[in-house]
Amino acid sequence: AADAAGAKQIEATIRSLDAFLVTTSVPGQKQILQLFDLLSMPLTRYSVVGLAQDWGKSSAEEIEAFLDAWSKSRFELLRGGYLALSQLIGMSWYMQPESWVAIGYQPPLVTA
Repeated sequence: AADAAGAKQIEATIRSLDAFLVTTSVPGQKQILQLFDLLSMPLTRYSVVGLAQDWGKSSAEEIEAFLDAWSKSRFELLRGGYLALSQLIGMSWYMQPESWVAIGYQPPLVTA
């Protein structure tokens, strides 16, 4: 995030993701945690992503290169990991009312 507003959006998206994961089935939670474990442990992160340093020390270009490589991988498992990550983050962002303006969404009026 280049500014405070961007950092606030990232934080809200992470909170939204956490809230979603709490309501996910136990098998779904296990699969997502396995993916995050794979990406967080230095040896496996280096092996499947190519990043030796922690995510916080990686540049935006390095992260974009990882995502691009996984999205185009010849291995279905890596392409599936990319889809899972991108769908989880996208869904978590769009679940926030503050994000609706960016896509022109106007929720229906609810009258009591």
